[in-house]
Amino acid sequence: MKYCKKCIMPNTRPGLTFDENGICNACLTAEARKKIDFKARRKELEQILGKYRNKDGSNYDCVIPVSGQKDSHYQTITIKEEFGMNPLCVTAGATVSSELGRQNLKNFQELGVDHILHTANPNIRRKLTKFGFERFGDNCWPCHFGIFAYPARIAISHNIQLMIWGESSVEEYGGPASLQNSGFLDRRYLETYGGFLGHEIEEAIGYEGIKKHHLISYMYPSDEAIRRVGLTGLFLGHYLGWNARKQVEFIKKKYGFRCAPRRCTGQICNYENLDCYYVDIHDYLMYVKYGFGRATTQACIEIHHGRLTREEAIDLANMYDGEVETVEEFCEYLGITEKHFWEVIDSFTNKNVFKTDSKGKPLGDNFGRLVKKYPLTP
Repeated sequence: MKYCKKCIMPNTRPGLTFDENGICNACLTAEARKKIDFKARRKELEQILGKYRNKDGSNYDCVIPVSGQKDSHYQTITIKEEFGMNPLCVTAGATVSSELGRQNLKNFQELGVDHILHTANPNIRRKLTKFGFERFGDNCWPCHFGIFAYPARIAISHNIQLMIWGESSVEEYGGPASLQNSGFLDRRYLETYGGFLGHEIEEAIGYEGIKKHHLISYMYPSDEAIRRVGLTGLFLGHYLGWNARKQVEFIKKKYGFRCAPRRCTGQICNYENLDCYYVDIHDYLMYVKYGFGRATTQACIEIHHGRLTREEAIDLANMYDGEVETVEEFCEYLGITEKHFWEVIDSFTNKNVFKTDSKGKPLGDNFGRLVKKYPLTP
């Protein structure tokens, strides 16, 4: 396990690569972005949007997939106010929404756009969450399908050709070189980097009585349907740049977005992933599988923007990666014991990253944190 010499991201991140100097491709992309002519890219975006703008007012111009949180506010305000587009906003709801998430979604609905909120069958969502947790080590597995598939299904049903997303995860956090420097989201991006983990939602058929018709809202439209409508998606961040902290300050001040009253569990900030109550479980699973958590990811972004030194980022990541808080509630939600929960966690814990005892059980320190074989040090 090795870490980038400029940020602190380890080579265990899927798709991350390093150059001959030990610098990761996310840092290289961040450095190259400083030289981008974003005025030219903005003009390019205006031309693209012009192609998709409905000329006679008989349909929406685009679909914006939204959660009602920070990115959703910024995307929608930008598209509506700056570019004069008429979007249809679509929310595939969180598995279990937090109170703050519900408040921000309500605030989002005051922005003055048409909005569809999909509430999934709660019994099926619970089973899919359990399936994703036990089978793939990802309790948010069905969320990823809902986030990407449901808005696309709505776009197809309304004959809307364009979906608009916020940041490109590949450009911000590093990923396959073949997906770098592309402002568009297509099926290949989803299959490679969309959180599907290389699997299809239909794999859950038969699990605890799940049938195909239970999964309609999680199924991405067929290639034939996409070609018929001409559906595509683009990332605003590719054309306008992306700076989450500045954007949060803007939407807080002018549009009433609310941050958490304290730092979020496993994070270094109080404004990210506020909608899902169990996001700390997702981040903890990322930590045990890859040896880094949300705090590391956020600290790397802060390094890219020049707001943290590498040494400061190391301290924050070591303090906050691996925190988890909602285990008892999550077990109650799934109807499992905490013993079973930790057995599942142990089964996905990367033994190449964390130390184990003679029986292969991961070792913890005096604070209950897993002990890395290759700790993050200055």
